Amino acid sequence: MFNLAFGCSGEAGVYEPTNNVNNANNTNNSNNVTNNLTCVDFDQDGYGDNCEPGDDCNDYEQDVNPGMPEICNDRDDNCDGRTDEDCPCNPGEVRICSSYRDPLTVSPEMHCRTGYQTCEPTGWSDTCVGEVGPIDETCNSFDDDCDGDIDEGLLNAIGQCSGEIPPEDCGPTGEGNGVDENGDGSIDEGCSCVVPGYDPALPRTDQPCYGGPTYTLGVGVCRGGLRDCLGGVWGACVGDVTPSTELCDDRLDNDCDGLVDEGCPWCVNPLPEWCDGMDNDCDGLIDEGVRNGCGGCCTVGTTDFCDDGLDNNCNGVIDEGCDCDQTQACYPGPPETAGIGACVWGTKTCNEFSPCVGYVTPIPELC
Repeated sequence: MFNLAFGCSGEAGVYEPTNNVNNANNTNNSNNVTNNLTCVDFDQDGYGDNCEPGDDCNDYEQDVNPGMPEICNDRDDNCDGRTDEDCPCNPGEVRICSSYRDPLTVSPEMHCRTGYQTCEPTGWSDTCVGEVGPIDETCNSFDDDCDGDIDEGLLNAIGQCSGEIPPEDCGPTGEGNGVDENGDGSIDEGCSCVVPGYDPALPRTDQPCYGGPTYTLGVGVCRGGLRDCLGGVWGACVGDVTPSTELCDDRLDNDCDGLVDEGCPWCVNPLPEWCDGMDNDCDGLIDEGVRNGCGGCCTVGTTDFCDDGLDNNCNGVIDEGCDCDQTQACYPGPPETAGIGACVWGTKTCNEFSPCVGYVTPIPELC
């Protein structure tokens, strides 16, 4: 009887079989060979591939095996056949957050601003990035402490700020900073505006200013202006744009809260486009295809202008009745999109203009 033993091959975590060969005649007898395979654990995490002590669904990564906890990382960490089970979010997902109130109730009059959270391996991050929290309420027509009330406890019986209005911060130079800190509608009142080297009796525009809340400056349509120093006193802020009521369909952030046309009803029930300055067919364009060659509204009964690609006489047909003896350019898409991006002109051919071929009109953006 011969006992042939093959031990570890020398590769970490990989074991060879031990073969016991019984042959009294010193000849090979394949029917008497017993293969006792040990567990193969390539990543040495204590779990083998398709054997005890447990099936390792990925034997090339130590942090993937049946003994690992499941974390939110878009893979099956514990080899139970499920991915990110019980995770509150998807990896990389982002959501609006606020520690002081419902993010959907934040208004332009609030000092507070929402932030955002990102989904991490352990769930939603603990930090609300970009959040602006409440501060002490002051009498400035804004909700500083973000409780839904404006200037509460600071107004007198006639709705004005009670007591004295706090003075403006004139800074170390005494010239102010161009901001209305006390919310009285005036900027740096009581501050001097001495300009070295200049006659204080002459105006000079050299100081930026802004009459709106400081956190709205540079947001949406809001921008700063300039003020003059005249007779040692700062004049009114000229040219600044402060928050106003949001206007629908102008595609602008009028109230300077970072949102455009929020709360506005969107176009519903599409109709054929009419030349009325509105988006009748709900495609985001106004009066497309119904303007004449000069850009004005088409007029029923007028004659079509040839080769302008427009329905000048409003009969639903473009360039009808035009004589032609050659191939001409055409573009049935919105005129303002021709030649932009992938959109290109096509051609039409005599007689009685054939269908337009070869054009490319807008399609949904492909990622």
